[in-house]
Amino acid sequence: MERDSSDSKKNTIEEPPPPYTPTASATSSTNPVPRETDHLKASAPKTSYSNPYPAIPNPTYGTSPDTVILTPAVPLTDIKDQPVVTTCPHCRKVVLSHTRYRNGSANWLASLALMCFGLNGGCCLIPFCLNDLKNVIHECPNCGRIMAEYARLNGDVNIYRGR
Repeated sequence: MERDSSDSKKNTIEEPPPPYTPTASATSSTNPVPRETDHLKASAPKTSYSNPYPAIPNPTYGTSPDTVILTPAVPLTDIKDQPVVTTCPHCRKVVLSHTRYRNGSANWLASLALMCFGLNGGCCLIPFCLNDLKNVIHECPNCGRIMAEYARLNGDVNIYRGR
């Protein structure tokens, strides 16, 4: 019998209760229940805020859409691994350098270290695939000549003088 009563409980579908509708006596009450935020509304000032500072329009640097503003030129002795705005020692133009990578001392040293630790079978060639170990060459996009080379191992900059 207990089995039948549990089956009948499972088969009954419970309907949700009807939505709440306030009665006329609850809405016409002369003493409503105060809320937590009622005291905040009464003490809040009824002033509006106006911004005393006028809006400043964005500055325009030229009428042509081709106008480009560059940062001050960086000396070649301060370059690292990112392209920089600098003066080419060959053509004397202020340019944004073009970078490329060349295997350097850091690649060879890392490869030798991997061979010493017994990682033969091609693992010692992995450093030659990593740009983070390679030296960075900065070229002038105007004349196409090499301006400087940044060595990763010791941080030195080799400047190629022009003319």
